[in-house]
Amino acid sequence: MTSDHPTRSGDELDDLLHGLPDTPSGPGPVLNIGAVADRIDTLTVHQETRRRDVLDSTELPREVLLAAPHVEVDAWSDAWSAGTAFLAPHGTAGTMLLIARPGCGSSAFVRRLCAEQSPAGAVILDLEPEWDSPSVSRLPLEPGRVHILELKSPGTDLPTSGFLDRLALFGEQLVQQGSRLIVTFTEQLWESVDGWQHPGVPVLRLRTAPDPQQLVEAHLGFRRHPAAIPYVRTPTARALLRGMNAVEAVRAVGAVVRQWDSRPTGPEHPAFPVRRPNMPQLRRSPAPQPEPELDPELAARIESALGDWRVELDRLFNDSGTEPGSSSLSLRLRCLLLSLAVHRAAPAQDIDQDALALESALAHASPGDSYREPTVAALFSGQGLRSRLMALSAQVDLHDRVVFDRPGYTEAVLVYVWDNFTQLRSVLLEWLVRLPVRDRTAAAPAARALVELIRRHKDVDRLDEVRRIAVAAGRTGLLTEVTARVLADEHMRRGVWQLLTGWARTPSGPGPAVVDVCRSVLQDRDGRPQDRKLAMTRLRQLALHAEGSLRERLLALLDDLAAEERTRALLVGEVDTWLTRDRPGRLGRLALLALLGVPGAAGTGPWLLAPPEPLPVPLLTRGLSDLLAAFDQHPETVPRTAAWLHPAPEGEVLDRVLGCLAAGLSASAEASPSLRLMSALAELGEDPGRLQNLLFRRMIGGTSQGGRPEWGDRPADQPIAQPVYGP
Repeated sequence: MTSDHPTRSGDELDDLLHGLPDTPSGPGPVLNIGAVADRIDTLTVHQETRRRDVLDSTELPREVLLAAPHVEVDAWSDAWSAGTAFLAPHGTAGTMLLIARPGCGSSAFVRRLCAEQSPAGAVILDLEPEWDSPSVSRLPLEPGRVHILELKSPGTDLPTSGFLDRLALFGEQLVQQGSRLIVTFTEQLWESVDGWQHPGVPVLRLRTAPDPQQLVEAHLGFRRHPAAIPYVRTPTARALLRGMNAVEAVRAVGAVVRQWDSRPTGPEHPAFPVRRPNMPQLRRSPAPQPEPELDPELAARIESALGDWRVELDRLFNDSGTEPGSSSLSLRLRCLLLSLAVHRAAPAQDIDQDALALESALAHASPGDSYREPTVAALFSGQGLRSRLMALSAQVDLHDRVVFDRPGYTEAVLVYVWDNFTQLRSVLLEWLVRLPVRDRTAAAPAARALVELIRRHKDVDRLDEVRRIAVAAGRTGLLTEVTARVLADEHMRRGVWQLLTGWARTPSGPGPAVVDVCRSVLQDRDGRPQDRKLAMTRLRQLALHAEGSLRERLLALLDDLAAEERTRALLVGEVDTWLTRDRPGRLGRLALLALLGVPGAAGTGPWLLAPPEPLPVPLLTRGLSDLLAAFDQHPETVPRTAAWLHPAPEGEVLDRVLGCLAAGLSASAEASPSLRLMSALAELGEDPGRLQNLLFRRMIGGTSQGGRPEWGDRPADQPIAQPVYGP
C-alpha cells in the first residue's frame, strides 16, 4: 500500500478528531432533520425533503482525515489495493464489506482509505446505525457520497444472508448515483454469515494491528507531546508496549500523556519513589539506551503507568495457605487496598471507614455464618491503621493525609479484582455507588473507579446496573457523571446512546440523569453535531412522559439552550419539526416555551419576532395558539408572552407583537387564555389598560367573523368593522 501523504500513526478517527487543533467545531451537514439552522448567527431555517427513517449521518471532513496520523501496515496492502479499486470513479461495485479482528485499527483504515482514494468531489459520511436490526431500507441513496457503516453490536447489528443479498442489490443503485458504501463487521458478527459471497460485492479482511511502538510515538507527536517520545523508547517501556493492539496502544498514549501533564515540577513538589512493575516474564529485545536527559522519576512513572502488575497482584491475592511465608493479603488488607485504589488521596480515616464498609458488605453477601463483621476487639487486636497503610506502600503525612500515588497500579488493582473475583462484582458496584460524598467540591472517587472499570471492559450492561443501584440510592449526580464520561469513549458511545434511549422511554427510569447527560452533550462547544442530534432525540422521548420536577428540569435545560445563540437553532429546528411534521409535540412545545422568553435586541421586541424571523409568523402563531390553549399544562406560557409587552414597544414592533398575540388567542376556542393574558398584562404596571385595549381591539378586529389563526396583519389602529361581543 502506498501513499503520497506523510506516514503517521492513528487508530480510531474520533479519538483523533477530539485532539486535532484548530478543527472547525461547527455542525456538519445533517441529513435527516426537517429544519436546521444554516448558520447559527442568522438561524435561518431551511427545509429538506428526505425519508424520515433513513439513518442519520455525519460528514467526515477530508482534510481532517488526511491530517490524522496513519501507520503503514504491510499486511494491509492487499486490502488497500482492493479498496482503492472499489472507490475508483468507474468502479462497478457499490458496496464493499470489511471483516476485521477487534483492535486491529479497522476504523482508521477505512477512513484513511476513503480520504485518500475516493473522488475529490465525494462527500464522506459516517452512518449512525440506530436500529433494532440491520435493514437496507434505512440506508441513504444520494449522489456523490461515500458512506461508512460500522457494525459492532451483537444485539442490534447481527447480519443475515437476506440482508447481505439486499445489500448487494442496493450497491447497484449506489453505482448509478456515483456513490459507495463500505460496511465493516467484527469477526464475531460475521460468523453468522461466514461463507456468504456475491460476485458484485468485494469482501476484505483485516487481522493485523499496526506496530504499537510506532502507533504510540506517532500519537504522542500528534497530541503535541513529542518530548514524551523518548520515555516510551526505554527498554522497559518498549517491552510493555510490545503485543498491544491498536485500541490498547491508544489507551497507553493516554496514560503517558496523563503522567507527562501531571508531573510535579519545582522544589515544592517532593517526589515519592515509584515502584516499577515486576516483569520477570517480559522478553526484552535490544533497544537504544534512554537519552541521558530523561528525568528518572518521570520515566519510572510512565513505565509504572504502562506496566503489567498481574505478577505482583497474583502474589498479593494468593491463597494465604498455599505456601509458607506467603505475602498474600488478609481480607482486611485487601479491602483497605481497594479503598486506597479508589481514593488515591484522602484522609486516612475516610479510607479506613470505606474499607470497613466493603468488609461489612462482603459479610452481608456471604451465606449463613461463613463470615461475620469484625468486632471492636478484633480491630483493636490487629495492626494500627498507619502501619497497614504503609505496608501497602501508601504515603502518610503528619496530618494523616494519605497519598497512594502509584501510576497504573491503582487501576490495575480494580481491574484485577474485577477479573479474578467475578462473584464480587455486584458487591463492588454497590459499594462504589454508595460511597459517601464527603467533599462536594472535589471529584467523586467512586465515579473515576466506575468509569475505569466500565470503559476497560466495554461493558455497557454494568452501566445499566450502576443505574439501578444509583436510582435506589438517590445518587443521580454520580450516575450522570459516570454515564457522561463513558459516553465520551468512542468504543462505547453507541451502546451508551442505546441505553439512554431505554432510560428516556421508561417513566420510572432515571429521567434527571438523562436530562443532565444530554445537557453535557448539547452544551459542549467541541461536541459533534451527530451527538447533539442524538441528545435531542432522547429528550424528545423523555418529554412524552415528563411531569412535575422532571418537566421543570427539562424546561430549565431548554431555557439555557435558548439563552445561547450558539444552541438556539436546535430549539428552532425542534419547533419547526413539531409544527410541520407528524412527530409528537411535547418537546416542541417546551422548546417554543423556552424561545418565548428570549428577548430581542433593544427596540426590536421579542427575538421570535425580530427580523430575520427564525420561524414564519403563521407557524409561530399556530404554535403559540397551541401553547395558550394548553396553559394548564404549560403555565409559563402566559407570563412569558405577557413579557413581550414589557417594556411596551412602539410603532411597527408593537404592531407585530399585538398581531401575533391576537392571532394566537383568537385561534383558541376557549376564553380562558385571553382572560389570563389580560390579567397578566394588568400586573405589568406599565399602562396596562392601554395594552389590554390594544390587544382586545386586535382580537376582535381581525375579520367580520371575529377571529381565525391567519389574523395578525391588521394595523393596531384600524377601525373595528363590527363588534363581536354584546348586542
